[in-house]
Amino acid sequence: MNQEGYLEQGYHIDRYHALEDDLLRFLDFVTLDFYPSIEERQKIKSLYLGDLLLRIGSNIDIFFRKIIISNKDDQDFKEILSKKSRIDWNTFKKLEPILELSRANVEIISTSERLYPFRLGGKPEAEPWDDESVTLTWWNSYNKIKHEGLFDKATLDNVIQALAALFILILLDKLNYEIAEKLNRYGYISGFNYWIDSGVEIKYAARSRLFKEGDKILYL
Repeated sequence: MNQEGYLEQGYHIDRYHALEDDLLRFLDFVTLDFYPSIEERQKIKSLYLGDLLLRIGSNIDIFFRKIIISNKDDQDFKEILSKKSRIDWNTFKKLEPILELSRANVEIISTSERLYPFRLGGKPEAEPWDDESVTLTWWNSYNKIKHEGLFDKATLDNVIQALAALFILILLDKLNYEIAEKLNRYGYISGFNYWIDSGVEIKYAARSRLFKEGDKILYL
């Protein structure tokens, strides 16, 4: 795969589905209906969830880096990169004016709960992820597991919030033909034959068996 192939060929969509399937296997034994709140899901911990959070976090990191690289000639992205030589989470935060991720939300299908994964704690009234003082709980937990082996941070809610964030990210870009074709194949979009005229619409009940698209996602 070349440097540009990851997003253009929709590999991030394939990765999302593999990760969702692994979480759903866990949820065969832990029913979300019994844990319908963020606080309750934070009490459920597992090494399996820790491994899953590592993979989800890595794919989110990859996605942001690929978005930056693939838009390096865009003036808005140039201004972000010119201020910082090293690309890290603080660089990703500077994408908020472009992507508006703090407004994006998803609904958990089984509980009808609305999550804002790019806000602290996943709650709509909480501070946005680009606030200088904010480190998202699920991202902090991912790093604690990755760098310090603190698997007590491997909670069900952290995994769900992280996967919800990745779900939002894969829906950001649908105008590239290969991406639109793959989203169509997975059942995310309708009107694929009219994609070139910007007639493609995201289906409310997307193919995801875990999440529905929320009411605020900005498409690139």
